[in-house]
Amino acid sequence: MPPDWRPIAAIVSSHTQPPCPPPAQEREIAHDPVSPWVVLTRSMSKGSLADATTNRKSTMLGRPLIVRSALPFVLLAAIAVPAGSSTGTVWHYQLDPASSAVSARVAFMGIASKTARFPAMVGSVTLAPQPDSQEPRSITFDVTLDARALRASDNVTLKRLKSADFFDVENHPKVRFTGDTIHMTGKRTAEVSGQLTARGVTRAEVMHVTFGSDPLASRGATPIELEGRMRIDRRDYGMTAWSLVVGKKVDITIRTRMMPR
Repeated sequence: MPPDWRPIAAIVSSHTQPPCPPPAQEREIAHDPVSPWVVLTRSMSKGSLADATTNRKSTMLGRPLIVRSALPFVLLAAIAVPAGSSTGTVWHYQLDPASSAVSARVAFMGIASKTARFPAMVGSVTLAPQPDSQEPRSITFDVTLDARALRASDNVTLKRLKSADFFDVENHPKVRFTGDTIHMTGKRTAEVSGQLTARGVTRAEVMHVTFGSDPLASRGATPIELEGRMRIDRRDYGMTAWSLVVGKKVDITIRTRMMPR
């Protein structure tokens, strides 16, 4: 070869020689079946677009380029948590005692009725929405009444209601309803299933609820007004006295305003 051609031959030879193999550590990563980078390195070995762009530049450096991308973790996160998921969202409300009232009405003598009122109460509601649905995923409805503060239309009725024949407020001062399941029956109506405790007895009951507006539209930011109705058999709670005079079915109504908290 003429002496003047030797520099040109050296340049051509440096660009035509095969690239050096990657270090042992990088070869292990590229072939490790459990490594997240194996997805990308395999696609590059098949002549993908990434191989056509990044490998061309890496060859000029004398070794292939291994790109450690976060893409596999992004894809796994997208599969694990679907777009628009509200799984962790919970809206909390507190009962406003000044705007709440509970009454219990029972037939009397077959031609009239007696009503007990419970002005003292505390309570809360939590709603958890579910994605792409017109009803909440879950509910926690908790209202406690102070039976010692109940009111009646006359002193005789008040004394009997507070006695051991009915609420027995001296031994059982609280009446409580806790709801844990909700089923929407309309845009603003629902059935809330839970447990009612009165006079020391706890039984499963269902409250039929009517919301003042779509409960999901509040999104935990504006008050919710609701009315709940429930019919129970007083005998189920040990109130068996005066069966010939006082009716067996009791209609309970709660009207309340729930404030966001």
